[in-house]
Amino acid sequence: DVQVQGMTVTQQYLALMPFYHLLFPDVDRAVVVDADIVFQTDAAYLWQIFYAFKAEEIVGAVFEQQPTFRRVFQQYRKLHPQTRLGSPPSAGGLRTGNFPGFNTGLVMLHLGRMRASDMYSEAVYTDLVDHLTRKYILKDRLTPATLFTMMAVEHPFLFHVLDCKWNRQTCQAMRGSEHGKVFEQY
Repeated sequence: DVQVQGMTVTQQYLALMPFYHLLFPDVDRAVVVDADIVFQTDAAYLWQIFYAFKAEEIVGAVFEQQPTFRRVFQQYRKLHPQTRLGSPPSAGGLRTGNFPGFNTGLVMLHLGRMRASDMYSEAVYTDLVDHLTRKYILKDRLTPATLFTMMAVEHPFLFHVLDCKWNRQTCQAMRGSEHGKVFEQY
């Protein structure tokens, strides 16, 4: 992959995801899919899920299915052992259960609502992103998955959790990591 300013073209494209509502002003909804996603059902069913979004929900994504954010937010978790962030999923979902973070391999964006949401605008256009990266002691590169994960901890009502069938995680890389003992819980 071609590198431009230290990032691949794919990484730059993905970094723009939180701003698609500005890049595509005439588009009301979008489904963004990684190139490695293989559909085993008609992808048109995804469009029906937009109708299940609650009025305030603007982003739909699948929970991360491995301990990625357990690692990403490791320092924060050490200082806040009671946190739900980066923990294996549990009953209660995003709002009251453990929150493993989001996988953005498939994301549903309600671009019209993103444009209309003061809360979303505040989150991506102000110093809030900087505040969140400091608060959660982010040392890795800020990706859309990490941004949406941090935003969801602060504003869970903006997010719609998709069934994992829409983005089944098959990567086993973290199984052999220091987090391997909890891998199966994800």
